[in-house]
Amino acid sequence: MIFSFKSFQFDCEQQILTQDGNVITLNEKPAQLLTLFLLDTAKIHKKSEILDSVWPDRVVTDQVVFQNISYLRSLFGSDAIKTFTKKGYQWQLPLESVIKENNPQNNKIDSVLSIAEPLQKLGTDAANSFKKVIFIIVIFGLLVISWLLLTPSIISPSTQLSTNAQPIVENKIYAVNFENQQLKKTPLAEQVSNQTLFDSPYSTWQRHSTNKKQLLVAIKLYPVQDKKVLRFHIQGAKHNWHDYIFAENEEQAKYQLNNLLLLLASSNYFTISSNHEVLAKLTILISEQPAHELLSQQLIKQTFKLNDLDRATALIDLQLAEKTKLLRQGLLYLLKTNITMRNKQWSTAEQSISQALSIFQELKLPQLESRALIESSWIYMVDKRFRLSMQVLNQAASKARESREPLLEVNAHIIQSFIASKSGQTELAHTQLDLAKEIIELHQLSDEHQVPIQNNLGWITKNSLNGLQHYQNILNMPYSPQYESYFHNASVEVRNAFIKQQDWDKAFTTIKPWQRSSFQTLNRAHIFYAQDDFQQGIKYAKEAFNHAQISHHKVDALNAALLILQNSNFANKQLNVNEYDSFIKQNSTRIWLDQNRAALKKLNKGSD
Repeated sequence: MIFSFKSFQFDCEQQILTQDGNVITLNEKPAQLLTLFLLDTAKIHKKSEILDSVWPDRVVTDQVVFQNISYLRSLFGSDAIKTFTKKGYQWQLPLESVIKENNPQNNKIDSVLSIAEPLQKLGTDAANSFKKVIFIIVIFGLLVISWLLLTPSIISPSTQLSTNAQPIVENKIYAVNFENQQLKKTPLAEQVSNQTLFDSPYSTWQRHSTNKKQLLVAIKLYPVQDKKVLRFHIQGAKHNWHDYIFAENEEQAKYQLNNLLLLLASSNYFTISSNHEVLAKLTILISEQPAHELLSQQLIKQTFKLNDLDRATALIDLQLAEKTKLLRQGLLYLLKTNITMRNKQWSTAEQSISQALSIFQELKLPQLESRALIESSWIYMVDKRFRLSMQVLNQAASKARESREPLLEVNAHIIQSFIASKSGQTELAHTQLDLAKEIIELHQLSDEHQVPIQNNLGWITKNSLNGLQHYQNILNMPYSPQYESYFHNASVEVRNAFIKQQDWDKAFTTIKPWQRSSFQTLNRAHIFYAQDDFQQGIKYAKEAFNHAQISHHKVDALNAALLILQNSNFANKQLNVNEYDSFIKQNSTRIWLDQNRAALKKLNKGSD
């Protein structure tokens, strides 16, 4: 049986959901639940009956039912399923049975023929002739209507679909080379979707670039009110640049992007290795063009990346104090949310994300709405408002589908999985990860997006051997800078497991070429200390501390200083522990203090 409601069609037998002809990802359990509702719309379905029907022979909580109903509501609207207190749930939307899916012309013909069928019983030539005439008239009419609908010049503006939610996308990624002080822009020889660069920037550059100085560029255009918003991603060998341009029209937006490309390509911005050198380069560029909002936004992002959180926040506040366009304000508030959450300033983060979301809703940019909703879910989770957090993520997933951003939808489900595991709902956590996997497969996203899924599976299974295998799976995958933190976390988890097993050779295999120098050296220090080789341990810990400071990797320097202090009793008397103690007091961030509170308390160093 196939049912039609709103702009959707659902095939109960094939378990396939479509919207305006496009297939919508629907996991097994939500699909079964939808089938249950549609096949008996007059019934109020009890929770116990839903559990018996959709989750037979499995022990799950009532929360699973609520979560899947919330998910269906996020797809079809809050009015789709009504809750009857202490009774159950009932489908509310009007339904129509569909005879033949995705073929409205055949449906119309079939309905006309069904009217003509009684004439066949007359057994007369007149009846047959009449039937043929009706059939020919209908076919001719449908052909004329189809021709009119497919002729763009005849469609009036009032009948066209709104494009507020749908970006106008260029079909190809462009390769950009800087030659003789000019930009040479050419489409890639191989057909590659723009979305590929937005979703998998580093791996796409590695596959399709022809030299280290080449840039790959993808854009999307969004109509906003009577103007244009151009979203772009520039990917180079060492760095990328992702931002938005608000302009009067498409030509002005592309002109601004072209000027930015020319400026950055001539400065070798994308080939600089050190993040701190990048910060210095941006500072120089801004001194020459202080009113350049794209440069200012990137400076804040880079400052944030180097963990200078207070300075990044101050720079945002300076920008917000000036007269900036509404879209830029929203982007600044979104960035401020990220920074203040990292700095454990939850009240400020909640205010910022509320302002960002309000702006994106006013501009009708669902892609940015989805991003803002995802960030807000973390704030609710920290406040232990788990149900609200999950509801917000359902909205984020819906907005991601609306804006055709599959990776955003994947991220929403991955975070839902993490929150479910935090609240003890293991079954729901696995369900959300299954949804994320299905979306990755459906949209043929790169394998690197399996990394956060493996990381969550490692978290859910805790310290078991299965958990260790998930982290090992990450280390066995090609390194992706996009998921740098997950790769480094996996190497620490696997290293510590091998140290616990006293398998020193395997512990050393967790030191990988893609790890930064200070992180590699710190790994060696941990392994030597674990073997009670304190001379080698202190040697590598001090080396890691020095490397981290030179390369401005503050977290590595903090971790090295803590490791040295933890083992200072075994060091020689010439070791100046005050240097490392002072460094921690002067440079530790709130999140680092929280993560290492137990170790610091043991050393009598715990202070905010």
